[in-house]
Amino acid sequence: MRSVILVLLSLLLGVSLAAQAADRDYYQLNRANWVNNGLVLGWGNHESFIFRIRRGGAEPYDQEWRKWLAEHSEQTVAAAKRAGIEVFHTHGYKGFGYEAEKGEMKLLAGLGKLVHKYGMKLDTYSQVMTVVPETFFVEEPRAVDWIQRMPDGTPILLTYGYQQSYRYKPSMIHPGYREYYKEKILRTLLQQCDTDLLHFDNFDCNPEPESDRSPTAVKAFRSYLEHKYPTDSLRIERFGHTNFSYVDPPRFNNPMPPSGIKVIRDPVQQEWIDFRCWAMADWLREMVEFARELKPSVAIDVNPHGLFGRNRAYQTALWHPWFMKYTEVIWSEEANTADYNDKGVVVSKIRTFKLGRTLDNWILTYKESDRQHAENLAFNQTLGNIILGSEDSPGNRYHKFYLKYRDYYSGTVNREDAALLRSYASMAYDNHRAALEQCMFEQAMIQGQVPFDLIFDEQMDNLDRYRVIVLAGQNNLADEHIARIEKFVQNGGGLVLTGMSASRDHWGRLRPRPGLAEVMEMDDSWNATSTSYNDRVRSSRGGRVVYVPEIVAPDPELAAGWTGSWDGDEQSGPWILPANSRDLERAVRNACGGKLSVEIDAPDWVVVEQTGKDNLIMVHLVNYREADTQAAIPLDVRLDKGRKVRSVRVLSPDRVAEQNLDYTVGNGRVNFVVPELKVYDLIVIEQS
Repeated sequence: MRSVILVLLSLLLGVSLAAQAADRDYYQLNRANWVNNGLVLGWGNHESFIFRIRRGGAEPYDQEWRKWLAEHSEQTVAAAKRAGIEVFHTHGYKGFGYEAEKGEMKLLAGLGKLVHKYGMKLDTYSQVMTVVPETFFVEEPRAVDWIQRMPDGTPILLTYGYQQSYRYKPSMIHPGYREYYKEKILRTLLQQCDTDLLHFDNFDCNPEPESDRSPTAVKAFRSYLEHKYPTDSLRIERFGHTNFSYVDPPRFNNPMPPSGIKVIRDPVQQEWIDFRCWAMADWLREMVEFARELKPSVAIDVNPHGLFGRNRAYQTALWHPWFMKYTEVIWSEEANTADYNDKGVVVSKIRTFKLGRTLDNWILTYKESDRQHAENLAFNQTLGNIILGSEDSPGNRYHKFYLKYRDYYSGTVNREDAALLRSYASMAYDNHRAALEQCMFEQAMIQGQVPFDLIFDEQMDNLDRYRVIVLAGQNNLADEHIARIEKFVQNGGGLVLTGMSASRDHWGRLRPRPGLAEVMEMDDSWNATSTSYNDRVRSSRGGRVVYVPEIVAPDPELAAGWTGSWDGDEQSGPWILPANSRDLERAVRNACGGKLSVEIDAPDWVVVEQTGKDNLIMVHLVNYREADTQAAIPLDVRLDKGRKVRSVRVLSPDRVAEQNLDYTVGNGRVNFVVPELKVYDLIVIEQS
């Protein structure tokens, strides 16, 4: 088993990108391959019986028990199999303790045998952020010390309303809780119940000021600093002193609430953010390594939500690239229901799906409408969890379509022109601006029909697959990131910068000169608001660089009160289309120095995605105004180098049958017209 310190160091800023890549590759080689072909997951109820009774509002006990037993019957499992479910979702563990739930897990073992008998995989819900003291402390009195606590010792609760105040949050750093969870819960679920997919729910921490300040957490934080900064010279450079014995996590009060911090400069507060994110990722690492020792094929699923604007590192101790290298699947319960709203903005989960594609994870979301199913197929490349209804319901129609054409979704890679960087030091140490600017630029790309990926620090060693790198408000960049971007531009790549991007180092210290001054060909006239540099294209050592001084919100009040900020609804956007979205789109096109890999003439509520596999190119079109059917949509698609076209077909769950399209070829591109787009079309270009 790899040491905690090695994994810890692989997460820290300042560690080489090559080391991060090696660490990531180690876990990629130990993944559960059975999920590679996508997921069709659903059917069961994941709530334990004891919880159904304890939370109140259940049916009379005998009726609830009969219902519970019926959920474990062969008839239930057979019905799921007939419906086309491949991964059967059900209960596992809810946080009441092993002794209180072992009878339920015994029933689960029988259910698991039935699920496997019918050729399905077993997915078990496992609560990670609940300790119910009423039963847990009876079984394990030492667990009183395993709880997250405020500075005054008050237990930190799961945020499920006033009627579930009995749900304490455990300390993910406490060795006692870690050992208990492995030996009691994971060993039972894996060895006795034979689960195939471990679903860890409530995988996040409460926002400040409710972060764990128990003695265990404070001691671990100080130890973390000692390992991260082993020499006096490093400690003096970072903190001005060398002794961590009395360093405490930051505290807040009414005059100084956590939401009031705009930019996080305090080095201890920055390190506390890093530590909390590391602790969550390291807990998962330890659980995954233990689980895979017992059952190498087990897949891992957590429920952290996806990308919806907030600074999740600061507020909930989550930085997705740090923990998603241990998972194959994540849940996102964000709202962002697929729509085109009255402000002319596409509302979507596209960012979360792009996160999953970059980090090689499937995303599970709730969905009901055609648009939501279409969005999953286009950007997630699978349906994931599904609720099946009547014969012509969205769930059934898209399910049948996906199963028929699954080969066009499994094993594909994105075929994008641009990559938008979300760098940890920028996104974690800014409480509003960085996320707002990044999300606005992403929105401009979505509605401007510019194919793009989201990348993170861990992908900085693989920039050459893109034509353009975009730094949208990414002020804090490490020297190594600057060097990678400079090399990318020197090799002919395009670069778009906005605002003060690269003006500070990874600790947020102002550089004497912006980090990318050379490739920007800066002169004395440059400043962050200089109109002379607005959208100015410069050829720089082989590449093309475009600087845009500002990403302009259409309404300053809307931007100031944007729900991505602290006090907004944590599960929704809405996204903001910047006032200068066309300028941003043009900047990327100019940095490309030519046509995008796919060009489309359609309204901005028609969104495009592109994937490739072997000799195939797939173009996905999603209409976010499904009542407004589009007709005769021209497309111009770049072919793979040296390839010819054998056929162009359009497939859709909205069509009776697939249709061959006429096309023309020239200059390495293929042109054709899609006759009609209701909600979702998949265009398959076969090359020879």
